[in-house]
Amino acid sequence: MSFVNAGQILHMQLNAFGVAYSSLINILEHDKIKREILTEVSQYNALVNKYNELHYRATNKISILRHENMLLEIENSQLKKKLGIPR
Repeated sequence: MSFVNAGQILHMQLNAFGVAYSSLINILEHDKIKREILTEVSQYNALVNKYNELHYRATNKISILRHENMLLEIENSQLKKKLGIPR
């Protein structure tokens, strides 16, 4: 599964999760339960933020590696040409 597909699935799940918890919090009357749910939501959001950060960093790293690979292929091609090595 690609990062993009995983991100889209996570985004849909987050939307559903947010709507469900928002509705639940509005219905609940007991402050302790509300605080516990809000704490869990905060922890879940922290995990989502960490996932997003890692996804962003991985995407950037992939982009950098592809660029470096392209430069190495160009350099390799130039060296082969200079040395008279067939492609």
